[in-house]
Amino acid sequence: MNKNRGFNYYDAYLKQVDYALELACNLNDAISAGDFGSQELMGALHVIENDADEACHEVQRHLLADFVTPFERRGMMSLANALDDMSDALEDVAIQAYSFHCRDMHPAGAASMALVVEAITSLRDAVLLLKSLPARKDDLGRCLVDVQDKESECDRIFIRAVHALYGEEGIGAERRMVVHAILSAVEQCADAVEGAAEQLEFIMVENC
Repeated sequence: MNKNRGFNYYDAYLKQVDYALELACNLNDAISAGDFGSQELMGALHVIENDADEACHEVQRHLLADFVTPFERRGMMSLANALDDMSDALEDVAIQAYSFHCRDMHPAGAASMALVVEAITSLRDAVLLLKSLPARKDDLGRCLVDVQDKESECDRIFIRAVHALYGEEGIGAERRMVVHAILSAVEQCADAVEGAAEQLEFIMVENC
């Protein structure tokens, strides 16, 4: 493990999660403010996503160059990429909303995005515990279970909402398509958070 020498992978992973959490919170705030599909929001999120990309690339560069790493390189690289996927998915929600001129989020999407924020917060707690393996494996495992629970609830919300959407009368085909696309984008955010949790779980299992 890094002991105040060289590149600190734990801090780098935490930085990646923090960028994703910032993106999710900004989306959540914009949804509450009714400014969900604005060009300003999309631009602001793009700046954060670029920073998140650089954080991922920094981990990748060090994994290729460092002689000693805290865990097996393949798992660490997969974790960095999975954390970056969260930021990409979150930015895509704003891109979809802007592209479709969608200023208001469907209530199901708003509920799911709130759960995504909670899931990323639990994932952040898990990343903080990564450097304490194997001693804190049970605590880390509980954080990952919470992420999975939140993703499962997002699945249930998505299925109910899409089922209701296609059974609703008096809604045009274009509007139905837009709502479905936005709900799908939010669902992909939840999937991305779960994907990062799965990579953390892989590292935990391999090292405990």
